[in-house]
Amino acid sequence: MNKLNNKGWGLGAMIAFLGVFILAILIIVIQSNRLGIAGGQVSKPIPTKTPNVTSTPTPSIKPTSKPDETAKPKPTYNYAELENLVEKSSVKYQEKYYPKLVKEDSVYVTVKKLLEEKYLSDLIDTDGNFCTGYVKISNMETIKYKAFIKCGTYQTEGYLDYLDLL
Repeated sequence: MNKLNNKGWGLGAMIAFLGVFILAILIIVIQSNRLGIAGGQVSKPIPTKTPNVTSTPTPSIKPTSKPDETAKPKPTYNYAELENLVEKSSVKYQEKYYPKLVKEDSVYVTVKKLLEEKYLSDLIDTDGNFCTGYVKISNMETIKYKAFIKCGTYQTEGYLDYLDLL
């Protein structure tokens, strides 16, 4: 009777390999969920131009008052001004929601969240593009704010799309 070749993988080695492989997959899934890049997320298109909506009253409905002729168009800003606006509004947000930010910790707050909470109004650049973004609030000895925005084709250096979706 011939003996089997004992130079290949055994059952113990195969089980150990599968255990390491499953552990690696588990770590990858947990980290991707933590960073917000898990599957199933659908990114929304970002509007790049101010919509040209014109409304005309229907013939059966007559306006009761004259339109406000003193209504001002929404202000537009250059990119540095927009980043400063985001940083300033995030200071107020941080003071309300994260007054005791742990040392050496960071928090990301999206422009969308600042808009929802009324800390910020629409961000529109000088070309009429709506802007989106986020701010990184970090506590390294002192609290620091760094805004990252995306307006049309412009984006702040270091801007990461997935952080804007948080």
